[in-house]
Amino acid sequence: DYSTDVLDHSARLTIEGTFPHRDEIDNFQDDHVAGEITMEADGTGHGEIRLYGEPVSRIYFTSRGAGFEGYFTLSRQNHRLKHNF
Repeated sequence: DYSTDVLDHSARLTIEGTFPHRDEIDNFQDDHVAGEITMEADGTGHGEIRLYGEPVSRIYFTSRGAGFEGYFTLSRQNHRLKHNF
């Protein structure tokens, strides 16, 4: 969903699909991925990513310049470490 107002650049992004990859012991995985991200007009926002319905990551957008800036945290790290992007 997004606004049709040209002065309002906010949005809600919904993600759903698969994440094909090789795991730690080289087995092929095709994980189901879903999530939702809410973005404000100023480039800030937040969301959550889930694998097979279980929350695995939280994502935070702090600003927007040439691209988006922010960080994400992982459930397996109890959301204690920030991974910047």
